Parts: sequence; structure tokens; C-alpha cells
Amino acid sequence: MMNSHCFRFICLACLAASFSPSSLARAFYGPSGELLLGSSPFETIEFSADESLMITANGAFGAYVWSMPSGEILYELHAHRGDVKDAAISRDGKRALTAGNEGSAWLWDLTTGKTLYEFTNEGFASGVSSVALSPDGARAVTATGDGVVISWNASSHQPQQLYIGHDRGVNDIAFSPDGKKFVTGSDDGLSLVWDVQSAKILLTLDANLGFVVDVAFSPDGKSILTVAEDGVTLWDAATGAVKQTLSGHEGAVLAGAFSPDGTRVITSGEDGLSILWDAATGERQRAFRGHPNAVTSVQFYDLGRQAITGGNSGALIRWSVQNIPVPQETYYISKNGGYGGVSAASFSPDGTHALLARYDHTATLWDLALPAVTSVFRGSDDASGHTGALNAASFNRDGTLVLTAGQDGRAIVWDALTAEELNRFDWPAAVKAAAFSPAGDFAMLGYGDKPGTLRKWHPATQRLLYTVTAHTLEVAAVALSPDGQRVITGGIDNTAKVWDARTGALLTTLKGHTLAVSAVAFSPAANLALTGSWDKSIRLWDLATGQTVRTFNGHASRVYGVAFGPDGKTLLSGSQDKTAILWNVETGEALRTFTGHGHWVTGVGYSPDGTRVITASLDGSARVWDISDLVTPYTPPDELSELIDRADANHDGSIGPLDLFQLIPAWMTGSPAMDLNGDGLVNARDVFSFKRAWSASR
Repeated sequence: MMNSHCFRFICLACLAASFSPSSLARAFYGPSGELLLGSSPFETIEFSADESLMITANGAFGAYVWSMPSGEILYELHAHRGDVKDAAISRDGKRALTAGNEGSAWLWDLTTGKTLYEFTNEGFASGVSSVALSPDGARAVTATGDGVVISWNASSHQPQQLYIGHDRGVNDIAFSPDGKKFVTGSDDGLSLVWDVQSAKILLTLDANLGFVVDVAFSPDGKSILTVAEDGVTLWDAATGAVKQTLSGHEGAVLAGAFSPDGTRVITSGEDGLSILWDAATGERQRAFRGHPNAVTSVQFYDLGRQAITGGNSGALIRWSVQNIPVPQETYYISKNGGYGGVSAASFSPDGTHALLARYDHTATLWDLALPAVTSVFRGSDDASGHTGALNAASFNRDGTLVLTAGQDGRAIVWDALTAEELNRFDWPAAVKAAAFSPAGDFAMLGYGDKPGTLRKWHPATQRLLYTVTAHTLEVAAVALSPDGQRVITGGIDNTAKVWDARTGALLTTLKGHTLAVSAVAFSPAANLALTGSWDKSIRLWDLATGQTVRTFNGHASRVYGVAFGPDGKTLLSGSQDKTAILWNVETGEALRTFTGHGHWVTGVGYSPDGTRVITASLDGSARVWDISDLVTPYTPPDELSELIDRADANHDGSIGPLDLFQLIPAWMTGSPAMDLNGDGLVNARDVFSFKRAWSASR
């Protein structure tokens, strides 16, 4: 468990919820944001013997009993009048014991989630700091902040033994596998091994490493693990001799545990790291980083194949500890909602991953097959990464790069595989929206200044290519055409505008909405555009005429996300009304309404084949939905076909010498129509590409 001296932090978290499985493929959880009303760290993690139940102590939030491996919360154990400092679960999973700093320990029936008994007396005036249940469930042991340890009969609730030896608060208690001994760790710097029956001290373990915050017996009972703020020690349980000293954390160590086979130890600390060790040699095997700050509790899970870590941020992360060191799943605790969560979500170009922009200053990349987080795009300090909520995250065409943009005025390009920050552009105004060019060679950034500006940034050279005043008020949305030649912006001034991405020249102004335009998108052929507005409507525009083709009405509140399906036949919208709607583009019919989010739907997107959609929400989740029953899977054209289509200057569905003669003068004058390589430049390579395509088509 976490000791009483650890720092407390404001939580960036939300409570995991259960969902209807009808059309929901998977749900992923993320922090709930920056405007919160309270939280508490995970101070304890324990499992029943069969690992079907997990119990956690969460300070002011009480204790929680979780069903594993789903992560569903079965019970919230609220009986204490103060913070819950520790929790224990019986091996059969039928009972739990919780410790409260108000001076009581509660015994719980986990078949009903109800209290059975409150252990309390004058000795608890300093608060119960730690609890444990014996392996047979017959004894409950409580310890206080002034060092008093008491053993109780768990059935009659009568005290059995008093254990006097510590002169300061006891932070943790752990029984030996046979239940004949237990070890206590204290703020006095000592770990004491006790005979349960006689209450005699069998061993005094003093590593002189400061407060002892966590203790454990190995599964075979032959070793003892003590975790002190300044280091971790493995002891011989029979003699008290030191076996290994584990040093590797930067800052206080806060928790530790043995693997089920006793061959490994995992520790976690104030440095945000969890470290896996070889118990026999003391060698460091692997380190895990995923929490934004201190990791306060840790336990092995899944017969030692995984580990669960709990942090000050209010998050539990489930890790694989036998293969790749990536978080497998994250659960969050937050007492109150508030504004926050996932601001945008999209599929990778190959459809295997989902990219989430979040309000906790990070973006996360999820492998949809596991599901598992494979990359976390987070800076190591204020000089790197983001320091404010993210408003956008997107891939380049081949999925090797990620662009993020946020409230801190930063636009950052990352390596999608390593999550390494490659380039950054800072400006003293919030980046409200951003779009990445297909080749990843430039980004269009929309800002929340007044008037709202649009900036084109070239990451490779770190150059600002141009700035245009796009709207009289803030820019709220930005999208690039599939070929990267045009950009559309949506503004708080109720208009949308289409621009030449190469020059920044204004091409078209789209007027019709009566309130802010908060979402925009190009059709796959780039001849149509979508706009979503605070006026609750979505408009389909003909970009050749600048006129509205169709208006889609169905949302009960503001529209914050729009997207075209890859074949252009359907569109998806997300709204402040907590729903997303799938529409038929040609008829305007609402094909399906997606409900279940607990807050605004802030972003939407399609998988490359169009059979799945993703929705992002301020409730802290992004959800992937199966729509394969409503659409025909889309197969993108191969590279040559796409090249030929782009080179069809006559737009008659064919390619021939006439196209060549029309496009070569365009190349000579630098027209973007000839940019066949999609690199933002027009040069001889485009002509060679065109000639190859033309020859192949003959």
C-alpha cells in the first residue's frame, strides 16, 4: 500500500462504465480532463485467489471491488467517514476488510456488497492505517497510525491479540502463506515479523532506508520483500539475512509485489516507473512508464503474465510483463464528471489502430486487436510535449507520423512508432483545429485568436509558410482535401471557407449556417464538403457552386464532428446531444443513431474500409462501432489507379495524350494540379510519374 507521506494530486480520470454490446465493438477509457472536483490515488491493489475479483483503496472515494478481467466495478464500498487507507480481500473473494483514517475498519460481505461489522475502539483514535485477512479468513488484523496492531476473530469480531513493537504508524501488513506469521512495515523504518498466536516478534528487519511503505511474503514463504522510501530489500524469512537490495528508482519507492512463482519482483515509485526485477539475482529486467506521475500501488495478475499498477492520477493500468512492455488496458476512477475526455479520434491508414487526442495533454495510439496502448505521445517535461488539452490528432497518409495540436499553442509532429517528438511549432494562441497533409510535409493550423487565423507550417524546415486571417472570430475546424490541395475552415463567425492550400488564396465562402461552424470535411472526390454547426444542422455543399445541396437535421444540440465515409455514400456526425448519427448522403436518411456516451460527442471518423466508425466523447471514452450491416466494404484503388485518376485532366474517366498536353503546361507554370507525388511541390518527378501511369494505361 501507499504510505501516509506520499503526495496527493488532482485526478485526470473518469469512471469506467458498462455498455450495451449490441453494435459496440470496443470501448477505451481515458482521463476526464482538467476541470475536476476531486480524486484520490490508488493506495492498494489486492486480488482474490482465483483473480476474478480485485479490490482497491481510493482514499476519499472509498474502496472499489472490480470484476476481472473486464474491469467492471461491482461494488463501491462507502462506509467510512474519512479516507480509506487500505483494503484486503479474502482468498475466496467472499469478504473484504477496509481501513479508515477516521478510526475504524469495516468487514464487508462481497456477495451482497453490504457491511458485516465495524471494528473500532479507543486504540483507533489515530486512524486505521493498514489491514489484512489471514489466508484462512479466520483473522482480521488492523494497524493504526500510532503503531498499534490488533488481531480480531473475523466471525465473533472479538480482539484476540495485541502486537506491540512499533513506535510509529504501520503502513502495511502481510501474512505468510501458511498464516502462522505476518510482517508489518512502519514509519519507524522497521519491518517486524510476528508469530500470530503468541504475538512475539520473530525478526526485526532494518535496512536503514527510511519509512517502510509496503511488505510481502514470497509465495513459498521463504523470502520477505520490504519496500522503503529509499530502497527495496529481499530478506531470508527464516534468518532475517539480506538476500538482495534493489536500487533503480529515482525518488521514493512506494509499492512492491512478488510474482506468483516468486521468481520476479515488481516495484513502483514516485518517478512514475514500475520496474520488473529478477528476485534471485536482483537484476533489473524491464521498466514500464505509462502513468503521468507517481505509481502508488502494484500487483501481479493473470498468473504473473500481467501486472496492475495504480497511480496518483486515478488510473489503473494493466500491463503485459512477459512480452512487450505496453499498457494493455486502463481503468479510471473519478467521483465527479466535469468537462474533459477525448477531443478527437481517428483510425490509422491501415485500420489497425485508433489515435485519441485527450484533454490530459496526451495522445494515445491503440492497437484495436488487443486492445492495447502501443504509444503515448507525451513530453518528458514542460519543454517538450504538450502542456494543455489537445484539440486535434491525425496521421499522415502512410501512418508513420502523427500531428497533435492543443490549447498550449503547440503543434507537434511525432514518430508514430516510437512516440518521439520530431518537430514543434509554437504560437501564442490556442490551436483549435489542425489538419496534416497526406505526405506529412505540411500542416494547416487553425487558431483561437480574434480574428481567427489559419497558418501553414512546414515541419521539416520549421518554417511558417504563410498566415491568413480566416474568420472574424476564432477558427473552430480545419480539414484538407484528400489530395492536400485545398483546405476548408469553419469559424465561430457562422461561415466556412475553402482555400488554396498552396497559396492561401480564398476560393469560396460557404454561408448558410446561423451559428458557429464547428466541424468540416471534404468528400473523397473533394467536389463536396460537409459542415456541422451549433445550429444543430449538417450541410452538404457543392464546392463548384458554393451552394447547399442538402441539409441534415436530426441532432438536438450542437454538432461537433462530421466525416464522410470512404466511398462518399454515407456521412457521420457527432453532437453535444451525446449521440452520433450515420446518414445516407444521397437521400438524407438517418441510417443509425449511436447512443451510450455520457457526454458530448466531440469527434467522429471512419475506418479505411468504411465498416467501422469511431466516436470520441468528453465522457472520457472513444468507441468503435460496427456498421458492416449497413455498408459495402470499400476497397481503396491501388497506387497506380489513384495516380491515373489524379492525372485525368479531362475528367472523362480516361487518360491519353490530350491529358499529357494539358498537364505539362500546368507543370511548367507550377500548378498544383500536376503535383502527382503529393509532396507539396511540382517538379520533374511528377512528369515522370505521369508518363509511367500513362504508359501503363495504354
